[in-house]
Amino acid sequence: PADVVVREAAGTSGPVKVALKTATEFDGMQRCDLTLTPTGTAEVTGLLLEIPIKSQYATFLLPSNGSSATASTGMESCAAF
Repeated sequence: PADVVVREAAGTSGPVKVALKTATEFDGMQRCDLTLTPTGTAEVTGLLLEIPIKSQYATFLLPSNGSSATASTGMESCAAF
């Protein structure tokens, strides 16, 4: 659609190819797809995504897992920056 901006980035981290595709809609809704592809033997023991957002704006966020969510889902640990 014309009202969506798509950004893509790619790189590597050790033996893992990393690809990120982010789509932002006119109302600010974002979808981020992260693909990790091993190029050999690789073990991912953890994955952490940090998006620094000031607490005054975090109350407007509505995280979703793609099927359903509430305004409080995932925001309990949101810290003030």
